[in-house]
Amino acid sequence: MMPRTSDEHPLASQIRSTLRGLSARSGADISATAVMTSDGIMIASILGETIEGDTFAAMNASLLMLAKRSSSEVDIGHLKQVMVMGTEGAMLLTEVNADTVLAIATEPSANLGKTLLDTNRTVAVLQKMFDDIKQ
Repeated sequence: MMPRTSDEHPLASQIRSTLRGLSARSGADISATAVMTSDGIMIASILGETIEGDTFAAMNASLLMLAKRSSSEVDIGHLKQVMVMGTEGAMLLTEVNADTVLAIATEPSANLGKTLLDTNRTVAVLQKMFDDIKQ
């Protein structure tokens, strides 16, 4: 784990702890988790050795932007969540607040129903953290 730096987000340590809890609850189903700004700046993450954090955040921000534009185009309302299914797992992007996103990558064997439930519970915890820091 990297030491805290002066430019680290004030919630980074607390968020990493929350992400560790999410990963622990999933068993081996979740291979990567991250909380980032909607424009691709990493706040905190628990990533596999082969995943480069800044690239992961930037690619997810691009995906999120396209999904928001698509949902607007087809008039389905405010985008809350994006799921991308691949042959080797799934990616799930879930809005925490207007500026923050939780990204999760799963293994192919993941129980997606449980992953969605755990994700939504984690988002509620993250929302409270961000709300508390505003006060």
